[in-house]
Amino acid sequence: MQHWVSMQLAREQGIAMNLDFPLPVRFMWNTARVVLGSEKVPRQSPYRREVLTWRIDNILQDDALMTTGAFEQVRRYWLSAGSEQEQGVQRLQLATALADVYEQYLLYRPDWLFAWENNEQVVFDDMESWQSEIWRILTKEQSLHPARLHKMTIDALSEGLLPPNLPSRIVVFAINTMAPQLIAFFDALAEHIDIHIFHLNPSVNYWGDAKSDSELAKQLRMEGINKWMENEQSNSLLGNLGKQGRELFNLLTELDTFEISAFDA
Repeated sequence: MQHWVSMQLAREQGIAMNLDFPLPVRFMWNTARVVLGSEKVPRQSPYRREVLTWRIDNILQDDALMTTGAFEQVRRYWLSAGSEQEQGVQRLQLATALADVYEQYLLYRPDWLFAWENNEQVVFDDMESWQSEIWRILTKEQSLHPARLHKMTIDALSEGLLPPNLPSRIVVFAINTMAPQLIAFFDALAEHIDIHIFHLNPSVNYWGDAKSDSELAKQLRMEGINKWMENEQSNSLLGNLGKQGRELFNLLTELDTFEISAFDA
């Protein structure tokens, strides 16, 4: 997409170079640096998946930590791999998977992470005990993670602390899904500058409650055939293929925005 846009700009303007097309998470981090100050927010996040993998792998090599009861299952996982080299590979694979999980938590479960930082439990299972401990170690090393910076940035924007070097207009396109955290960020920023979000809406009618076949089957199983037949049946194509778009559509619908529909040619 960025290549196509660059080529179109070059065709219209005669030249296009040194253009940057940051993804929403990267843009949010860059904006936090502008709003909160570059001396507080580093250029590169220590919670990027590539960096987080090696930080977690380093934690998993702490013998004193791994011999505690909470990490018995974790330690057993890679010790069963065979040779020392194979164990190292399996430990790194676990660290990579955990980095991906924490990245998802930062976007979709920040309340869990804040609770863990306060030594609180959320889901009360065996995995939570060691995942929360690793998270506390990570935040002790680097306290400003993306979820905290997101909150600090929104608080600063709500207090009117707007630096002069923010762009006058932001255009978001080619995105079919965004985490609620990102939507809240753009909503807070929109109080000060123009935000234009171009998103694909496959239906002129409201479809935010369309259900997939699996959701309809669950409803049938839980409520029975009579209740199921009383409900209006949604478009099956939208229900089955548009789940991510449906979630984004519902998030955007809740905002106080001005919508321009473009269904007619």
